[in-house]
Amino acid sequence: REATDFAKVLWKIIVPKFGQGGSRDTKIADMKLNTFIRQSKLAVATAAGKARKVKSSDLAYFSPWLADFEKFTSNEQEYLEIPGQYSGEEQPQPERHVRIVSFGAKVLVLASKQRPKRLIVHGNDERDYAFLVKGGEDLRLDQRIQQLFRVMNQILRTNPQCMERDLYLRTYDVIPMTEQVGICQWVANSVPIREALCKEWCRRENATEDKQKKHFSDVQGNYIKGAKRALQRAKKGKQYSEDKAAQWWIELLENTKDEDILKMVEQTESMLPEELLCSAIRRLCDSPEAYILVRSRFAKSYAAFNIGGYILGIGDRHLMNYLLSTSDGAIVGIDFGYSFGQGAVLRIPELVPFRMTRQFSSLLRPLDSDGLIKQDMTLILQELRAHRDVLLSVLEVFVQEPLLEWQMEMTKKGDDTKWLPKKKVRVAKMKLEGVHPSVVMLKDIEQNARWRKGMKFQNTVRRLLYGKYSVPGREERLRSAKGNFAPCEKASDQVELLVDLATDKVLLGRMWIGWSPYI
Repeated sequence: REATDFAKVLWKIIVPKFGQGGSRDTKIADMKLNTFIRQSKLAVATAAGKARKVKSSDLAYFSPWLADFEKFTSNEQEYLEIPGQYSGEEQPQPERHVRIVSFGAKVLVLASKQRPKRLIVHGNDERDYAFLVKGGEDLRLDQRIQQLFRVMNQILRTNPQCMERDLYLRTYDVIPMTEQVGICQWVANSVPIREALCKEWCRRENATEDKQKKHFSDVQGNYIKGAKRALQRAKKGKQYSEDKAAQWWIELLENTKDEDILKMVEQTESMLPEELLCSAIRRLCDSPEAYILVRSRFAKSYAAFNIGGYILGIGDRHLMNYLLSTSDGAIVGIDFGYSFGQGAVLRIPELVPFRMTRQFSSLLRPLDSDGLIKQDMTLILQELRAHRDVLLSVLEVFVQEPLLEWQMEMTKKGDDTKWLPKKKVRVAKMKLEGVHPSVVMLKDIEQNARWRKGMKFQNTVRRLLYGKYSVPGREERLRSAKGNFAPCEKASDQVELLVDLATDKVLLGRMWIGWSPYI
């Protein structure tokens, strides 16, 4: 239905511009190719914007068949099961599976790019099941990431210390239906961390949502101004427009002084309270004892996701890609489109192994937050390293059945379709063997298109990842002080180096604006 609405809106824009049935073909023929392409793109964008303004939340608007599903289930031999009941961990028993009775009459259309919809399914066990229907994405990657997380959990359950400390990754079901459509289990009782921080700021400041949006916009604006000043100092005489930051942000990596980047990040950090996340978690609790337990659950799940995400190269960890469980405080990672080092090949490459910005690193204060989180991360990494053969055997599925996106990339380059997945599995193996994190990250960034264009980019990235820089008045980075980039024999050494990279503001300040490295 949405596609039909889009086509109708586009038709109304295209016909006056180019004529129905080519009646204005002379006008098109007189156009330059670039002009035609620009006008066509503008028409499509305009149509998409207008089509998205449809506010209907009725299931019948999107799928009359699903809305009337109850009418088609009178035959006992024809039925649909609630998705996600075949785990692959045990022999299925279909006779015990929950069946679909009907679908909720309303859907929730989310505001993100692909316009996913939350769908409520009524089961014959008198329970409701919520799913997120996503289109335009190959969800096989997300499904396999969840499967790998479950394998990691099985490994962790064999270790008494991990069991005692309740260390595991929070997972959810992902069911790809085609290469372009799939459904995900809706993570109930959760909120994106960015949303939790925004609400907490409103409560602390007794402010409206509009005031909060303005303040957070001002914070980002201050960050952009700091970046502009840093670039203008480095490139004297060159002017930069704050409105076009997306165009010149790429220059920050190679053309700014490290002390200017550090100053830019710290000045922007000071515009938000350091303990916003801590306060948001405290509001989930009705007693100090409950707060200690909930905060501990957050820290343990965060440590587990950091290590699991590092092994699988999961990037794009902006604040909307973390969910905070309002039931127990656990953190849940979502949206794994940038996995296996894909974040490193972006136009503005990601330079940190996981997110450990100020709000996260200050979580357990006044206790030694770094030490407590590092302890859990070390336990998890130690166990995964000990069972790396199990993980690598599961990762072989990516080699035998490469993702469509990977196949297309290799076909375009004329390479063997199995070359890319083999390389990605090889990088995961390096991590499980304890190869120095800076060396591993450099291996990923070598696939970035900018790497092949010049030595300046290569030298800058090497210098930053190896910590070969000094900022007046600041201690030398751990990875530089050790000076030895040999593999880490101990998991604890590997974790120390990972945290050193993740908390380095000289690296964070060169990340993309939308990642919000100052929060």
